[in-house]
Amino acid sequence: MDLLGLLAHGELAVNGRLAVASNATFIGHVAHGEQRVTCVYKPITGERPLWDFPDGSLAAREVASYLVSEAAGWHVVPPTVLRTDGPAGAGMCQVWLEQPGTPGWVDVVAPDDVPSGTIPVLEGIDGDGSPVVLVHADRPELRRLALFDVVINNADRKGGHILTGDRGVAEHMATIVGIDHGVSCHAEPKLRTVLWGWAGTALDAAERDELERIRAMLGGELGSQLAELLTETELIAMDERVSALLQDGRMPVPEGRMPVPWPPF
Repeated sequence: MDLLGLLAHGELAVNGRLAVASNATFIGHVAHGEQRVTCVYKPITGERPLWDFPDGSLAAREVASYLVSEAAGWHVVPPTVLRTDGPAGAGMCQVWLEQPGTPGWVDVVAPDDVPSGTIPVLEGIDGDGSPVVLVHADRPELRRLALFDVVINNADRKGGHILTGDRGVAEHMATIVGIDHGVSCHAEPKLRTVLWGWAGTALDAAERDELERIRAMLGGELGSQLAELLTETELIAMDERVSALLQDGRMPVPEGRMPVPWPPF
């Protein structure tokens, strides 16, 4: 059984709960015979209602985001499926990624301590009233995640949602991946991210090709898959976002006050 099949059909057991998560989030494992993988399970019944997202839709948005990542060839989301069963009912099931220490892709530092190889994004004041700077790594793998967030209209890209990938778990997984995409794929503009370092920079040829691939697939197999998870209006909006990126030829820039989730972790 392949990894997605294992996630979708293996026996799901819950071992514990992440107490800090906004919605009910369980750590467990799925198993089939000798196959076993640690996973995150988010049941739809444990989703906290939001004023701007339809109730019970967050698990589907997590799966939709994974499908977009795979269609583009980015592989920036751990393997994710929508289970129809589970200890607490239907919900999202995703491979758990154990982290080898703090990834450090995003950080908050003193103005005099901005590390080389990072891009300053935002100046602020910490809880003690001291000036700080939000920075993120200047890495092409992280830029790919930033572009992905534009496509899915991610409303909550915090630093803690950016992890180091593990190809020992999934062969094609990217070096840098993102998690927690429940508040994404909305029809209205909602992009809120810590990854604004490339705002206004030109798309390269590879990025344009990847966006063209997504646009073409939205009219085919990917569109059919997403139609089972998102509304028609949301699908149209995604196609329009991809088309706007290709027409502008640049990463978007913040409009008005910079939309950064705060605290950023």
